[in-house]
Amino acid sequence: RSSTGLLSMMMLGIFGVVQMSERINAACAKNWKVFSSQNYFDSAGIFISFFLTGPLVIVALIIVICLLSQAIGLLVQLKRLELRQTCKKTD
Repeated sequence: RSSTGLLSMMMLGIFGVVQMSERINAACAKNWKVFSSQNYFDSAGIFISFFLTGPLVIVALIIVICLLSQAIGLLVQLKRLELRQTCKKTD
């Protein structure tokens, strides 16, 4: 949670997988007999959306909340430092 770079890289990876989910669905629809007994991959992509991109979007939302929390913490630290400097200048 404290590593902004790692969270940002994870977010980019999630966005990449979500962006490619249509292609992943098409590839799985063509080769479903290799790894499954039923074809779950319909043309609308409901299965892949529910089981792949849905959880990834939830994780991305959690990452955004963590990044916003870090940004708020930094803003509070900055304002405290500014207040301390202005108090020292007035004294």
